[in-house]
Amino acid sequence: GGAAASPVLSASPGLSWASPAPARDAARLEVLMAEDYVPTKPWPRDDAADARLVGAVLASLRAQAPKPSTLSKVRAHLKQALWLPRTAKTVPLRALLDAYPEYFAVDGVHVRARGLPPNASVRGAAPRAASPTALGLW
Repeated sequence: GGAAASPVLSASPGLSWASPAPARDAARLEVLMAEDYVPTKPWPRDDAADARLVGAVLASLRAQAPKPSTLSKVRAHLKQALWLPRTAKTVPLRALLDAYPEYFAVDGVHVRARGLPPNASVRGAAPRAASPTALGLW
């Protein structure tokens, strides 16, 4: 994937942690919480596997709008919204955001959302309906 429009959100209209989550979601969350993620390592972009994470970050940014958000605020939001047992780490989060330049702009510690595809549905940070433990992720 490059600068072309990504189907991450438009192809995933009902993102919610209340729905059954495939095992790949647990693997993506583990990468996001990895303490040893190397800063020079690019995020292994996979539009389908990353849809929930991208949606959750966008929901976090929308909650802060119109003020710019920070990596720290996004990390805190993801821990709560995705029921993470550990806080998302800055290095893999930055790699995730950099992998989706069509959705995110990062300037130092500040993060903002870029334009979304028309009619995209962003519900990746659904209310705390079901924990990953209940879904068999942790």
